[in-house]
Amino acid sequence: MPKVSVIIPVYKVEKNIEKCVRSLFEQSLDDIEYLFIDDCSPDNSIVILKKVLDEYPSRKNQVVIHRMPHNSGQAKVRNWGMMNAKGDFFIHCDSDDWVEYNMYEKLYNKAISTGADVVSCSYAVHDGNGIIRVEHEQIKGQKENIINDLMWQRVHWSLWNKLIKRELLNYPMALPSNNMGEDMVIVLQIMYYSHHMEHVEDVLYYYYQNPVSITHNSEANVWYNRFVQAKSNFDIIVSFYREKLDYYKYKESIEWLKVVVKQHIKVNDLKSFKLWITTFPMVEWTILFSKELKNKQRFYLVKSNLSRISTMFKNTIRKRP
Repeated sequence: MPKVSVIIPVYKVEKNIEKCVRSLFEQSLDDIEYLFIDDCSPDNSIVILKKVLDEYPSRKNQVVIHRMPHNSGQAKVRNWGMMNAKGDFFIHCDSDDWVEYNMYEKLYNKAISTGADVVSCSYAVHDGNGIIRVEHEQIKGQKENIINDLMWQRVHWSLWNKLIKRELLNYPMALPSNNMGEDMVIVLQIMYYSHHMEHVEDVLYYYYQNPVSITHNSEANVWYNRFVQAKSNFDIIVSFYREKLDYYKYKESIEWLKVVVKQHIKVNDLKSFKLWITTFPMVEWTILFSKELKNKQRFYLVKSNLSRISTMFKNTIRKRP
């Protein structure tokens, strides 16, 4: 049984996958499993992966390349990886990112030496030209505080900088089938079952932020699909915490998650404005004066709401005869 399983979704990353793969195969941790999951990628991503793998013969027996039966989306790809991982711990890695050569050894050693269920590390955000910023967010301390920090997005709910004990998957949890917020669904359930979380301060992961990513696309069909998916994943979390009778413990934090979901709505006509108004009505104002709401978030809320209302009025005036 390997010490660590690394789950790597692969889809249309031929420009960046070589750097990712080399950083994975050059890991200082020997006892490791790599699960590359091809989501029916239409480019040469898998060809490049196999070519690089030929240069690392000692890794070949540690590599699984699985092809999904059809393009399924990142959520289902991640689910397949978690359900088929054999390591004592598992972690995700996006195939257009890269990692330090000793990332998984450091996280694993920290987990073993402290008895932690989850170990996170600091990370850098890269735009392809250079590092934009470095994040030292920690998941350490009391569980309730960590869950609140995740819900308020003071700590990123990413899966790629968190090593997780595979035993936690034995607890009952609902896996996401939609892509937007799929990492939120997994992490907020994993953290509920975790007893001990630790953090490695070193910057070990490099997250590539693609400026032309689909998440920046404001076309009506795109943003609406993102909204529906985010709402579906939010509903999973609400159902989970209600079932655990912990909903009211995190009620104010869950209100912020409603705002996060609602922000996917791009107001550009009467129909989209009505959707925004009727989705979690007035939730922004409900939490606007919360002590948990930081000034940066407060400013963003007000600016976002005013922008939507302004856009609606402008469009209404333009349509007048």
